[in-house]
Amino acid sequence: MDIYRKATLLGLFLLAGGLVACPGGEGSEGGEGELPELHAFGSFDYDNSDPGMGWDMEEAGNNPLHPVMVGDELSYRPESGSNVSLNYNQLYFYPVEVVGENGEVEVEWVLADPPHVVNYDTPGRRNFGTATSIATVRLGITEEARLVFWCLFDTENQEFPYTEIRFGDSREVLIINDNLDDEDRGSAVYQTRLGSHGVQISPEGECSRRGEWHTHSIILLPEWGDVKVQFKFDTRDHLVNDGMGWFLDDIRLEGRKLPGAGDIRAIR
Repeated sequence: MDIYRKATLLGLFLLAGGLVACPGGEGSEGGEGELPELHAFGSFDYDNSDPGMGWDMEEAGNNPLHPVMVGDELSYRPESGSNVSLNYNQLYFYPVEVVGENGEVEVEWVLADPPHVVNYDTPGRRNFGTATSIATVRLGITEEARLVFWCLFDTENQEFPYTEIRFGDSREVLIINDNLDDEDRGSAVYQTRLGSHGVQISPEGECSRRGEWHTHSIILLPEWGDVKVQFKFDTRDHLVNDGMGWFLDDIRLEGRKLPGAGDIRAIR
């Protein structure tokens, strides 16, 4: 299957509490009990399996902050945010089945007017994609570092509580090795598949119930060196893909820099 690659830079979105492209450095100190923000991930490279489906930054109108409709209920983000978030669902296009000249059923991607999110379904086939941070961050000059982000999902998830037996869609978080001289560059130094319905599959992989905003905090180790952040979604089949998708916001690196360490971002 062809892979469609897309990069989006969002340096103009500097609204408080939103998904922003931080210029690096120390960042804000945060509230009581919080670590300083060292970097906000606001720009990503996308690898999507279909031209009209997958990861993208979406503004208000397609944005769950204002809010997401889950079933018959609206789910609002608990805090005020910007009008842009990182989403996995339809990219302003939706698939329509048509009968071709040879009599076979084909799929055409039609531009929505006005653009809107329908679901994350590609009729008759699986879809998948990754969103990888453009910025590389230097964990080797940090202490108490962690990846923090808001999360909401409306996807197919079936699990047996307190086991590794899972069906349905896969939502994963990866930390990717980006050390220039490392033969394992590009591989994951950390990977977790997020659970659902409040079932804790791994110490850092528990989500709230479907359709509820919640936060994740993942510990990052200095010995991992230079890394990128990656989010990965895979329907794994063509069934029950009629939800709103996966939504992420305020994706940021928190922690402390070592004294005199320089820019948190690696120069590439």
